Amino acid sequence: MRNGLLLLAILILPFGVVPNAAHAADTSSERWRISKCFGATQATEKVVLRDAIGHCDIALATDQLSTFERARTYNNRCWILLTLHMPTDLALADCARAVDLDPELAEAYVNRARALMKQGLFDAAKADILRSLQLVPDSRTALINLGALQLRMDNFEAAMKAFDRAFALNPQSAAAYNNRGSLYLQTGDYKMALRDFDMAIAMQDDFAPAMFNRGIVFLRQGNYQAARRAFSKAARFGRQDGRAFLFRGFAHDALEERDRALKDFNRAYQLGVRSRWLLGRLGRES
Repeated sequence: MRNGLLLLAILILPFGVVPNAAHAADTSSERWRISKCFGATQATEKVVLRDAIGHCDIALATDQLSTFERARTYNNRCWILLTLHMPTDLALADCARAVDLDPELAEAYVNRARALMKQGLFDAAKADILRSLQLVPDSRTALINLGALQLRMDNFEAAMKAFDRAFALNPQSAAAYNNRGSLYLQTGDYKMALRDFDMAIAMQDDFAPAMFNRGIVFLRQGNYQAARRAFSKAARFGRQDGRAFLFRGFAHDALEERDRALKDFNRAYQLGVRSRWLLGRLGRES
């Protein structure tokens, strides 16, 4: 691509846990805090997730939690921090505490792997995912994360094997189709990539990562109008993802729609995109 950017929307699945039914029945303040912390794993609204962090903090500050509960509360706070794209070190510390408290908590290894991936520590991330799969061999979430990791490491054959195993467990997974499509896209098989992205959207019609990736295919093919439409859908359903606006700006630029391109580039900047190319285009230093 002319700007040197390739940011595939590889979906790394979160892995939170829900409270044990016996504990959920307790109506004490601490149990209520735990339920609010754990319930956030089913939420998508940022305000709910931020509120849940406070409940996790208060629950962890008490001495009323069992080791079982404390490990899972740390794991869920780790998941929330990762989902909100907050400092990775904080999430990593929480997942490490969860693993220390319960070495058999499979989901904590997956979440720690997500944090390690963000830091570029791929070998350590792989070790954590493999440990999770030792504990729960049929974990679709762990397999999808393993495939996404292998894809980032350019281990295409290993990535395909992981995605295929995830498909075998759940053929109706939009995330699995999207991630396998990302693999095809990265190897230049655009026909197969589009097929998988279309399948992901057919399963979940508001699935922004697949819409974004369709735009990348069209942009690479020089079909800028189709790319613009795809990125517009990704921007609508993934409102806080600055990449959709950045790449729609590229499509506008290619179509010589300069004012629209500049508007999208500014929006991408407002949403946190900080590529050197974008900063230069907007005349900003940081």
